[in-house]
Amino acid sequence: MHDGLIAIAPYALLSVAAAVTAALFGVAVLLRIRQRFMLIGSAAMALLALWFAGIAVTAGPAPIVRRGDVAELLRWLAAVTAAVWLLWLAVYSWSLIHIERRQ
Repeated sequence: MHDGLIAIAPYALLSVAAAVTAALFGVAVLLRIRQRFMLIGSAAMALLALWFAGIAVTAGPAPIVRRGDVAELLRWLAAVTAAVWLLWLAVYSWSLIHIERRQ
């Protein structure tokens, strides 16, 4: 039992942290604290939360789902997540440079 919980816990915690980050990014946009490009970051964090959840349910000695059964899906999810996250990083970096030039 402990092996299963220890195997799942880090991924489950990372999934929750990414989901909360996604929600906070969205709330910041709704409150107009952050610009709309943060929604791209929110999407990236939501996808990351799904990826970590997928890893969590396939972890441990007696996983809920065998990782081999969902490996292709997890790879595609990781690739899409990376693309969205890199897009957000590029847009966010550009916004910082844009703000710096105005001053």
